Amino acid sequence: MNILQKFILLMFRSLFMMVISYNALANDTVVVTFTGQLLAKTCDITTGSKDQPVNMGTYDVNDFLNVGDVSAAIHLRSIWKMSYNNHTVYSSGVSVNVRFTGDADAINTTLLRLSSSADSATGVGVEILDSNDKIIAINSESGFKELILDNNGDASLVFKLRYKSTQQNVHAGQANALLYFDIDYQ
Repeated sequence: MNILQKFILLMFRSLFMMVISYNALANDTVVVTFTGQLLAKTCDITTGSKDQPVNMGTYDVNDFLNVGDVSAAIHLRSIWKMSYNNHTVYSSGVSVNVRFTGDADAINTTLLRLSSSADSATGVGVEILDSNDKIIAINSESGFKELILDNNGDASLVFKLRYKSTQQNVHAGQANALLYFDIDYQ
């Protein structure tokens, strides 16, 4: 449930309680006090997880002789502080869904397209996998994963990235790409 849904549910419950309280006022006075807090944000992504460069490594174009050949997978780990202003926001058991967005490869639209420049490699894209090696297409969602908090109240998720050939003729060059992700809590 996102913050907006929780706020709407709280307002609905408050309205319901006021209706019940109105009937009680006819006989006796009933005072209902509501308390709560709204936070500006739900978590902090640690500095090391923001705008992180991921070194994918250096590979020979001969490693990609056939369509679908892949490089070694590189781990992408993001860490979230699950508290904000010293207030615990979530505990273990909360699930998150990560949506990876970026420019899709023109040939294999499940892959992230390499950034275009005069010296860019061609014939490969970047494939995203979850920690169980399940492929996650670019511009799609990972599916909900349960967060487990460590002793510091931090949560982390691990994803993997690798190059995947889209053509038999892979040309050497810079193989850079830009990936964004959004987090949805449940």
